[in-house]
Amino acid sequence: MGRKAKLKKQRRQAQQNKSDAQEVNSQDFIGQMRQEGYRLEAIQRSPEVPQENIEPQL
Repeated sequence: MGRKAKLKKQRRQAQQNKSDAQEVNSQDFIGQMRQEGYRLEAIQRSPEVPQENIEPQL
């Protein structure tokens, strides 16, 4: 096998591995977020912040 043929083969394998890795990473991200305790069904939002300036009571 010549040098150019080896390089072609390596490039093809790299492209295949890259596409496979992208598919795995999209599913892996969801799994990582679930392990950290985040769930899509139970989203905890921050409380509403009032838009008006509230004067303190004395």
